[in-house]
Amino acid sequence: MRPCIPPLLLLVLCAAAAARRLTVVPQPALTDAETGAFTVNASVVVPRFDPGPKALDFLRREGYVVIRDVLNASDLALARRLFWAFVEGAGASSADPASWRRALSPNQYGIAWGLGAGQSRLMWHVRTRPRLLQMFALVWGTDDLLTSFEAFSLLPPREAEAGWSLAESWFHTDQNGRSRPGLQTVQSFTSLWPQDERSGAFVVVPRGAFVVVPQSHARHEALTRRVYAARPGTSDEQQFLMVPSGDRLLATPHPPHLVRCGAWRDAVGAGDAVLWDSRTVHCNTPPLLAGGGEAARAAEARGGEAAEAEAAEAEAAEAEAAEAVMGAEEEAGQEIEGRRPGRVVAYASFAPRSRADSRTVVQRQRAFASGQTCTHWPFEMTCLEPPQAVGEPAVIARDPKAKCANGSGCKYIHDGTGATPTPTPADPLADRIAAAKAAIAPGTPPSLGKRAKPPTPDSSDDL
Repeated sequence: MRPCIPPLLLLVLCAAAAARRLTVVPQPALTDAETGAFTVNASVVVPRFDPGPKALDFLRREGYVVIRDVLNASDLALARRLFWAFVEGAGASSADPASWRRALSPNQYGIAWGLGAGQSRLMWHVRTRPRLLQMFALVWGTDDLLTSFEAFSLLPPREAEAGWSLAESWFHTDQNGRSRPGLQTVQSFTSLWPQDERSGAFVVVPRGAFVVVPQSHARHEALTRRVYAARPGTSDEQQFLMVPSGDRLLATPHPPHLVRCGAWRDAVGAGDAVLWDSRTVHCNTPPLLAGGGEAARAAEARGGEAAEAEAAEAEAAEAEAAEAVMGAEEEAGQEIEGRRPGRVVAYASFAPRSRADSRTVVQRQRAFASGQTCTHWPFEMTCLEPPQAVGEPAVIARDPKAKCANGSGCKYIHDGTGATPTPTPADPLADRIAAAKAAIAPGTPPSLGKRAKPPTPDSSDDL
């Protein structure tokens, strides 16, 4: 007689078998000896801060910091609605994770670059949140800032991972210490859903998360030298450096750990932001697969009763947060639609306007008008081609709840011409964007060409 496997368990096992994980750079120190699975420390308590001197001190010391409640309940409800509007505007179904992959074409790291995502209403909503701007103003000592035109990252629910090729063990730094030493940029992501760590026999981290190597920014130049030794052909202009296999940075004295994202006490939740120095070594990770691995053993060591109490506390906190978001939606006559993703984060980087020359500022204004998505360097022109130049449709975000004068659903169309969008309900953000486009002189959008070389900061100009 065949054993009876519960349908839900069978679904999870089948998804695990069909999912494809790409181990980008094998790291023996982070490979579980029993299972061969990628694993990191998931038990570090990560503090959350309000924007202020304490947060800045933590960023300077550790190379990253978590800022709580960058999105309040109303902001978060709108951000989720704008995310689903973008997904459905791209031709996907909010209830079908497989369609997200087909329509948005995220890369193996989960990052969606196409369809003008960097100029979507979702991204501008996140970039303009006061607490995020407040923290970046503290970082740079000025509120006269330029923003990046980055997009977002998404991972599917664990049980829907089949068909996705997701990368793990891709520790990297977003800055080349040979051509750009010292502090250059600080990056961030803001989380739209909680990303928690719940221990279990099979799935240790049920949703994707962010992994950081604390204090690695202080050892960035030495790491850069080892990258060049391992890959002598690396260009000085390449700012994405992958940590070599077996590099000592991942072992001691500050090994990588998970920045737990979820409703745990002193962890990162929906609406929180993580800022990090671009020299800091980091990566995201899909749900960790560890059947009896290090993370599972660590959870077991915490004790059954303690783990149950912790889990109950997490469930209660997450339910309370979800209730607040739903309340904000009900008040606005809106509701969240779609299947709960594994992870969705919106990226944003800011730098002083003084870092860019006038030509670059004009180029970026035109990039804004033409719907271009760019990198995390706000003071240079490193962008993808405009969507229409590569045969992609214009950015369309349909709001299923909004009604125009004719009673139909309104479309927010970014057609690359700088023209005012089609008539929409009152929307202050859309009005500001349209006004900004109208003020930009027309011209041919610049393509990805030579970058404006940024000034090299003094070595003492550090966080």
